[in-house]
Amino acid sequence: MAPVILPFRKNQDILYEAGIDEAGRGCLAGRVYTACVILPEELPKEDIKIWSKIRDSKKISKVKREELRQYIETHALSWAVGYAEPDEIEEKNILQATISSMHRTISDMSIVPSKLLIDGNYFRPYYYKNKNVDVNKNIEVKDNNEIIPYETVEGGDNKYMNIAAASILAKTHHDEYVRELIEIEPELDIYGWSHNMCYGTKDHIEAIKKNGISIYHRRDFGICCEFNIDKNRKSQDNDNQTNLTNETNETTEKDKIRVKNTLKNKGHREIIDED
Repeated sequence: MAPVILPFRKNQDILYEAGIDEAGRGCLAGRVYTACVILPEELPKEDIKIWSKIRDSKKISKVKREELRQYIETHALSWAVGYAEPDEIEEKNILQATISSMHRTISDMSIVPSKLLIDGNYFRPYYYKNKNVDVNKNIEVKDNNEIIPYETVEGGDNKYMNIAAASILAKTHHDEYVRELIEIEPELDIYGWSHNMCYGTKDHIEAIKKNGISIYHRRDFGICCEFNIDKNRKSQDNDNQTNLTNETNETTEKDKIRVKNTLKNKGHREIIDED
């Protein structure tokens, strides 16, 4: 029997509790996506069969996830989706890049959450730029910005519906991004991304061994490290390697800009890190 998932964890003093989750954190390539969702105070009784199907996205079929995505985006009081690019993941590490993306996602909410419920066991405090913050209140304040209370919940997408809803949005937006990458550059499917969604499956790993890594791979992740030109360049001739690196970087940046512009035209907006 499936576990009972509660709509919220909140008490009477909390008006808007937001659930937050990620998708793609364990992938070998591409962005990590994050989502934040505030559900209605009372779920429509006539839609109880739909709401009851909201749970951890990994336990729902692809078709059902897409159906629930449309329902959540239509009926949630507020929702937002964000992401961190592979470059940011490499610069900060996957944990910190994921949290930075969560922060940007919170900033994009049309309703400021009263409390954050995050799937996992770690989170960096998010400070809300509240112009009317009362520094005398019993709340944490930094540079006159008020912290939004938060709680981490391990396995939260199997316990609370707002986190599960965020899980579904993060997963469906992540997979949509991967499909659009393949549409723009069909040769990327030599890694089997159309079915493994950039995760480290056996066929993905074998394809990396055979073909090396793409510009979208996370160069510090697992097997990708073995094919990271930047990390291995010290063992090669300095002059030749400098020319190769410059040419590679120039081509890589042009490819990234082209793909970013194409994704932007498809509705994927560029997100700037405000941390």
